[in-house]
Amino acid sequence: MRISQYAYFSLSSETVTAAAITGKLGIEPDKILVRGARDAARVIPRVHDWRVRVRGDNRPINDMLAELIQRLDPVVGTIATVVREMPVQARLQVVRKFDDPDGVEDEGTTPQMAARGWEKVEGQHHLLGWRLDRQTLDFLQRTSAELDVDEYG
Repeated sequence: MRISQYAYFSLSSETVTAAAITGKLGIEPDKILVRGARDAARVIPRVHDWRVRVRGDNRPINDMLAELIQRLDPVVGTIATVVREMPVQARLQVVRKFDDPDGVEDEGTTPQMAARGWEKVEGQHHLLGWRLDRQTLDFLQRTSAELDVDEYG
């Protein structure tokens, strides 16, 4: 099985633009969507969206979330203020695609595992499984963010 996955944090609004959010936070997003923008490559966005994404997809979800939270840590208080005072929704997004031809193949039994006498059973892909650690739960609570997990098979 080949798996691909990525994660990002977004602030979205029907009325507040990504530029306005950038002005409040003082950091540039990695991607923006403009509400109602026409683009032949995708559906017309229903909201303005300000996104920060981790660098390097297809790593364990926990590693990507930790990196994302560390990157946003300097502005977490400002994010909380923006969400509280403006019509803005915060979301921590995880996207996972199973049987993706562009995904990562299971690495099988690694030499380190074999040295310990362990053998990975088929179907135990190294990217399967993840958890919400205390750091992630605290981040979600402090920013009033939703956790949205999309999985496609």
